[in-house]
Amino acid sequence: MTRDREQSKNRIISAAAVLFRQSHDVRKVSVEEIARQAGVSPATVYHNFGNRETLLVAVVKELSWQNLEASKAALRSDLPFPQKLQQIMGGKLNLASSLGDKL
Repeated sequence: MTRDREQSKNRIISAAAVLFRQSHDVRKVSVEEIARQAGVSPATVYHNFGNRETLLVAVVKELSWQNLEASKAALRSDLPFPQKLQQIMGGKLNLASSLGDKL
């Protein structure tokens, strides 16, 4: 995959994540809105992901990866164990609530 295509995919995923969080209902976010937010055409979204469902899976994977990395950082920190656990669980709860209940 070329660097430009990878950057385009990352912009699309980031834009979709922002819009999904704002709407609290991923079904209400159109591909056109995602494309506009990412600065690409709707055709570019479809070219990179094929359909909305594949894009949604990519967003959930990316957010889950970010949450995992944050959890690892909390575990490596000098915080007392109860605070580490609070950070880890809080991150998971924030992730779930930010995407809403309409996945």
